[in-house]
Amino acid sequence: LPISKFHQIAVVALLCSFLAMAEDEAKASNEAAPAQGQESGATAADAEMPPADGDAPAAEAAAPAAEGEAPQAMDVSAPEAPPAAPPAPPAPEPYKELEQDAPADGRKKLAGEVSFLAKDTTLNVMPAVHGNVLMALSDSAAQYLLAGARANCGVKSGRYLFEVKIVEILDPQEQQNRGRTPAPRQLLRVGFSTGASSLFLGESEEGVCFDSEGRFCANRMSSPVGQKFTRELTIGVVLNLDSSSENANTVSLFLEGKRACKPQPLPES
Repeated sequence: LPISKFHQIAVVALLCSFLAMAEDEAKASNEAAPAQGQESGATAADAEMPPADGDAPAAEAAAPAAEGEAPQAMDVSAPEAPPAAPPAPPAPEPYKELEQDAPADGRKKLAGEVSFLAKDTTLNVMPAVHGNVLMALSDSAAQYLLAGARANCGVKSGRYLFEVKIVEILDPQEQQNRGRTPAPRQLLRVGFSTGASSLFLGESEEGVCFDSEGRFCANRMSSPVGQKFTRELTIGVVLNLDSSSENANTVSLFLEGKRACKPQPLPES
């Protein structure tokens, strides 16, 4: 259709307005882009700027420590727990006494009296008037000799006890110009031996005994088994030949009625 001059002028004016708007938008976008670039540049510049004068001494003060020694890694882990203590050993069971008092025995007693005969004692043994006290000679050099005595009664089976007591301890005067004094000065041995053995207990394989130093002697050897015994102390020795007893073929020592050591086995001899 033919366009009038008026319409042509209106179209040109509309196009000019569109072009002006497009130029304004492009100019606004071009101005926004440099502003963002300046902000990011300032941020990067701030990150790369050297520290201020106030921060320099701290960095310099830390430098010598770093140069003086190499940095070491620190162990920040928790300390290991100490190992658990081992469990305490169980307490030993108390010894069960098997040598209890025997029941009343209605059998006939021995016809004769138990005593020490002269033929079963050494020459330096002096019996008391009543026959129940023995004493060794202690005059002059006799004080260094042992004395021995064996009772006139033997045991073949069963379980028997005899008791003795030290009623006096002598301390005789030493001789002049004599060497080392034998030790111990006083010694007592109590035990059992066979009928034809030596009168000195502990000197042969046919006897066993306990001595006042707390030792047990058998097979010519001695070993400590208990405490020493001294004056006015009741000393008991038990010989167990009862085959039905758990302590069969043993000998035991008692002091004041209380066990002083475990049962000691009799030697084969």
